[in-house]
Amino acid sequence: MIVHMMGQVKISKSMNRIKNLNCKSYMGLQFILLLFFSCVQEKEREVYVEKNNTTQKDSIVVSIEFIGVGEVGFNIPDDYLNNNFLSFKSETNDSTSIIKKIPITEKYKVIKYKGLVYNNNEFQKITQAYLLTDKTDTLKLTFLADNYVFSKSMNNIDYVFENYKSLVNEKWDVSKSNEKKSILKLDTLYRKFVQKYSSENKSGLLQYNDIYYYNKLQNLDSTNEEVDNFLKRTIDPVASKELYSLLYNYTKTRIKMFDYNTLNEKKYGKKYLELIAIGHYNFLKDPDNKRDKKYQSAIDWLKTTDFYKKDSLHIKKKITPLDSNLFKTKIHKLILADTEQNDLSIAQVIKQNPSSYYLLDFWATWCAPCIKGVKIMNNMQLPKNIKVISISVDKEKDKQKWKTKTKELEQSLSYWIDETDSNTKEFIKFIEMQSIPRYILIDKGMNLIDQAFYHPQEPQFLSKLKDVKNHKYW
Repeated sequence: MIVHMMGQVKISKSMNRIKNLNCKSYMGLQFILLLFFSCVQEKEREVYVEKNNTTQKDSIVVSIEFIGVGEVGFNIPDDYLNNNFLSFKSETNDSTSIIKKIPITEKYKVIKYKGLVYNNNEFQKITQAYLLTDKTDTLKLTFLADNYVFSKSMNNIDYVFENYKSLVNEKWDVSKSNEKKSILKLDTLYRKFVQKYSSENKSGLLQYNDIYYYNKLQNLDSTNEEVDNFLKRTIDPVASKELYSLLYNYTKTRIKMFDYNTLNEKKYGKKYLELIAIGHYNFLKDPDNKRDKKYQSAIDWLKTTDFYKKDSLHIKKKITPLDSNLFKTKIHKLILADTEQNDLSIAQVIKQNPSSYYLLDFWATWCAPCIKGVKIMNNMQLPKNIKVISISVDKEKDKQKWKTKTKELEQSLSYWIDETDSNTKEFIKFIEMQSIPRYILIDKGMNLIDQAFYHPQEPQFLSKLKDVKNHKYW
């Protein structure tokens, strides 16, 4: 029997999840278990893939050729170094090429295909990594279904892992007394790669070798000064799982040592501060750290950074979620007006329209993305246990426009709120609604599930709504 599985299950508190995409069974001589990993600790912003095939300056085309039916995927680091899973699927036995795009906002990025194959009573690890640069136009690969691997390409950098593999395995067996010996071996291998990639003029691999080396060095010596010096001088670090690990552990070991009063541009470079901010973000959003009061000074510092200010709503939600009880109190006070000028509370709306969950859609008639979102939802088959409550924030002078537009858009549960009302002002300020559309997910008891839910345009919007029963594990 062959089981081809791509699953999303919780492996441990600190490990990431596996996406559950497909499960097929066949009869055969071997039992093969194939798991594709998506390195995401919590709900992540998945990769947005353009439907057209026009090459864009900020994106790279990934073309996967299938010879027969198959499904594979890559872990792709985002701006926060959290992995997003991009899947490719062929449903025909003919030779087929599936083309998608990934954003490239960094100079260098490593994407990985990972898995485990259970064959002949033992697990075999599969890791294939590809180095992409801002000058890469297209990554073309052929999936070899019989071996569950991709064909080799110029972008493939598996040999980096293979050369470090024996040293990494040995590292787990050494004692503290042999730490210097292990570091010496690591240094020797590092210098070997530096010489090789320098002579070949491969700047991307030089950068990746640096990240790989300093990540392993930090594992051996958590407060090594060389790691500190490297992060302070690096300019174009490779976006990768290794960089995530390096920054997370760097923050973990030094969070009580940082002088946040001087951790600013007067003393440090912008790139160093950005990297430290990314490390803090990933450390502070960890469930084990999120509500720990001893990290308040770290949170206060993070809020002063440019990194935080670029996406404050998302980051704040991750590291300091809204107070659920306070949210419930404030939303109770909201007064909604229906198209017949009847005033209702959210509680009354829920009572009149029973459901397990509700998606609150804050919009306005002048907001083009809002209207686009409504139209997308109208063409979606939303889960039966979720109802959309449309809440217009149009000015009072535009109420008639709202009535006309909401009828045109066929919004079944449509209401208007008075932005000048004190309770409305207080609620909008509390949820930090700086822009629309804004989507908030609640349950029938008005308990907050997600204070800034995905937009309908995003590929994970529908999948997360379908998985709402498991929201506690997002």
